[in-house]
Amino acid sequence: MEINFPHLFSEYEQLGVDCLLMSAYPVDEIFHVKARAHAAINNYWISLSVPAQTAHLVPAGLIGPNGARLADIPPAGDLVVADLDRGDPQLHVALNLARPWRATARHGDICRARQVHDSRSADPTIF
Repeated sequence: MEINFPHLFSEYEQLGVDCLLMSAYPVDEIFHVKARAHAAINNYWISLSVPAQTAHLVPAGLIGPNGARLADIPPAGDLVVADLDRGDPQLHVALNLARPWRATARHGDICRARQVHDSRSADPTIF
């Protein structure tokens, strides 16, 4: 259910989470798309655990901070063991460029110097 509340995933990122361990009971295939999107938007790994009854909809496994599926567990079940390598060249953009840039953007520091102050923006009823 948490997958439908993006602000939770944003808060985890702001708290400095590197990997979210998520256990869920998905009811449709879009769940995996949402999980991959949250991983890519917030640039952290998501380890996804699902019950065997829903493995045909969404595979359990590991999603990278770039949204890529790094490991899927077959429906029969298994275990994923992985090193979360912050130095992996394939994750350079997600971890070293996108994540810091998005944090700066959320604070408003990117455009603050170019911000236009216009009385019409303060009170849109004035023309």
